[in-house]
Amino acid sequence: MSAPFYSIEDLAGILKLHPKTILRFIHEGKIRLRGVPTMPEFTVREKEVLLEFLEEAVANLRAEIAASDKEEYRNMLKERKETLKGVLAKLG
Repeated sequence: MSAPFYSIEDLAGILKLHPKTILRFIHEGKIRLRGVPTMPEFTVREKEVLLEFLEEAVANLRAEIAASDKEEYRNMLKERKETLKGVLAKLG
């Protein structure tokens, strides 16, 4: 039987600690992470290019949403736009 996985917030609640304390324990090696996806590391230039590309994609989606007369298609494009805006916020 495998052990359950907890988010940082879950673990903080269980241990009655602040989430930043949990993060510090992880950094210090007191708590070990398992099965956690890692964020790729980018150079400054790679990040700039990626942000520019995503911003351009969001702008293109806005134009395509405005030009579309099909509601279902517009809704799909709006969802994609919001997803890209979320990625931009995380990379920002």
